[in-house]
Amino acid sequence: MHLLLRALPDHEHTTQLDLHFVAVDAMRLATMSYKALDVHAAGEQDFSRVYEESGIPPALREKRVVVRLESPSGTGFVQCAHVVLDRREGATDDRVPLDGYNDVVWRLRPEDLHGPRDSGRSRDATTGTGGE
Repeated sequence: MHLLLRALPDHEHTTQLDLHFVAVDAMRLATMSYKALDVHAAGEQDFSRVYEESGIPPALREKRVVVRLESPSGTGFVQCAHVVLDRREGATDDRVPLDGYNDVVWRLRPEDLHGPRDSGRSRDATTGTGGE
């Protein structure tokens, strides 16, 4: 199963943002419509809790990510294979198909979190740099 969260263009903005969650195993959404959404890789405590609640086999743990969805309307999560945020410039009306260029803005994959096995360091999922 896949999940798509979309921010549509309006009369002031011509950018459409699509947040694609690929191969979703579990999710808990706080609302049907997010305003001022912040997306983060879950910390170890949330990561472990979501896995326990979802019942996904431990063998899949290193092949999945858990993403927190935070907004004033509440906090949710999605457990999936990977996440891609892309933007597309184009129409100002959600009824008009967008023919503009599709640009990947952010991506989160399991290897972004786990990093090389021999490094012993965590990785910052937003930048891909070593976390301290």
